[in-house]
Amino acid sequence: MQRKRINNLRIGEEVLITSYNPPIKGTVGDMYELPFEQTPLFDTTSIEKYRGKNVPIIEVFVDGKVRSFVAEVVKKS
Repeated sequence: MQRKRINNLRIGEEVLITSYNPPIKGTVGDMYELPFEQTPLFDTTSIEKYRGKNVPIIEVFVDGKVRSFVAEVVKKS
């Protein structure tokens, strides 16, 4: 697991999770990349996009809980 800056976000920054409707707010806790083999992806477009590559993951604090999301669903608020 490599620590990396993703989507020009900073730890502690407020973000929106766009995979929910309406988007929910959270705070960035950590960012890293995982190998494709270690990431549970179920969306066929994501599987095709990241096959054989590292998947960018952003951990977000939402209502006091830590949740992990693929970087493409996390946007600055």
